[in-house]
Amino acid sequence: MYKPIKWIAAPLLLTLTAGLAFAQSPTSDFEVASVKLSLPDARFTSFSEAGAFTYTATNASLSGLIGKAFGVIDSQIVGLPKWQETTHYDIVAKPPGDEPFNEAQLQQALQQLLKDRLHLSTHLETRQVKGYNLTVDRGTHLQPSKGGPIGRIIVDADGFEAPNITLPQLSQRLQSSLFVGEPIVDMTGISGSFHIKLKCAMDADPNSTLPSIFTALQEQLGLKLVPKKVPVETLVIDHVDKVPTDN
Repeated sequence: MYKPIKWIAAPLLLTLTAGLAFAQSPTSDFEVASVKLSLPDARFTSFSEAGAFTYTATNASLSGLIGKAFGVIDSQIVGLPKWQETTHYDIVAKPPGDEPFNEAQLQQALQQLLKDRLHLSTHLETRQVKGYNLTVDRGTHLQPSKGGPIGRIIVDADGFEAPNITLPQLSQRLQSSLFVGEPIVDMTGISGSFHIKLKCAMDADPNSTLPSIFTALQEQLGLKLVPKKVPVETLVIDHVDKVPTDN
């Protein structure tokens, strides 16, 4: 049974056709950082979001850390070592000065941390992968936004609500494993920001009486996810160490 949660999605910095969004802010590195292997019996996983004065990642997988650092989902990462399925990391890191990192700065700092401590090296390839186009079905039922944090989504057991979100941002959020778990490209051509509230089954819960995300989008918003091979900038792992260097 899916347990109610409240989840706020920070804006994902990626585009599916124009390249991964590597952080493009002034150089941002952590002032001090500890990277350790998690204890074998650790169960709870958590990540800090941008804006935290101290960044923490607890029992984090390599794919999870790379996803946070480069703004990608699992299907966009190729070449992960087999050991990453059972190896996790604990990170405690502090930005310099008294100001927390924004999203772009945090990504850049995490990228550099993975390079320094795990000797991560990568390259990009554009690949055609299984995904979806977000399209208009028979006319939309979208309500204009009345303001609020841009791109933020609040999730519970019965679906999600986004008070101020664009359709490209919605496409990015739906890529999460909570919803579709595959790349999605916005092909609606609709601009503007909307207040979206969707009732749907979360995590594809087979016991839920609510509609699937696919059905909910059609019936409640007039949008449709169409299966399609989509061009995706894929992050290829060339090398990564299992054991981090000394802190």
